[in-house]
Amino acid sequence: MIGVLNFKPFEQGSILGFFDLRYHGLVIKGCRLMTGQNGLWFSFPQKEGGDGEGGPKYFDIIYMTAPEREHIRRVVIAELEEQDVL
Repeated sequence: MIGVLNFKPFEQGSILGFFDLRYHGLVIKGCRLMTGQNGLWFSFPQKEGGDGEGGPKYFDIIYMTAPEREHIRRVVIAELEEQDVL
């Protein structure tokens, strides 16, 4: 089962809010709902990996295949629309 928990609006730049993601018995804390040229998407939590050219670099803590990530994106957006958040 995939679901959105504890959505908190936070509109700054391309960030629309933060939420925890329930993913088949796991809870992934600190996901971000984002908006961009291609519409809504989400980002898994990240960690800072040191300074790169032009500032710090951040790396995802969790990796998934592109099809699974797209499936989760569709479920997250549908659930947030159902909750009247979007």
